[in-house]
Amino acid sequence: MSDRWVTRQTLLQRAKNPDDAKAWNDFVKYYTDFIHVVLHQMSFRITEIDDVTQEILVRIWQHLSTFNGEKHKTKFRTWLSALIRNQAINAIKKNQRYETKREMATNLHEEKQIISQPELEKIVQLEWETHITTLALNNIKTLFTGVAIRAFELSLAGKSAKEIGGILDINPESVRTLKNRVKLRLIKEIEQLREDLEF
Repeated sequence: MSDRWVTRQTLLQRAKNPDDAKAWNDFVKYYTDFIHVVLHQMSFRITEIDDVTQEILVRIWQHLSTFNGEKHKTKFRTWLSALIRNQAINAIKKNQRYETKREMATNLHEEKQIISQPELEKIVQLEWETHITTLALNNIKTLFTGVAIRAFELSLAGKSAKEIGGILDINPESVRTLKNRVKLRLIKEIEQLREDLEF
């Protein structure tokens, strides 16, 4: 197994160490876009997302070393979604201090609905699955020809093997073979990323 995988397999455990800057930088690289998407789903304005993301990352950095999922019988994603929600509420309250009462009422009602923890956990779960799948697909693209990846992407778009064969000028059986090879490798990569990035 390559050093890349050995190192990444323990990313969350390593990121718990406040002295391991590389692990923390890797953690930030993998989770920043994910946090952005969740905040966007929570109706934060684009101009606020970076600031709130930074506040969330600081809070994660401060508390990650004390997180013990086994002790509290909690998954990392559940802990993370609670932290995101709490920081989002804090950001909303902080912003309210700088707005007029009329703007505050409008913004609270129209822009930022405070979602319940179960609703946020659903958003986090769906966005996490999308995020991991996108990361995995990007990671495996270099392992396959452009035709194989294109066949797989067209199949995801609902095209039949016959239609894909016509588009790519290959026979439908080759489409099925290429699609299945990409799918199997994608599943392995998703499993690996889940091991790397989840408790």
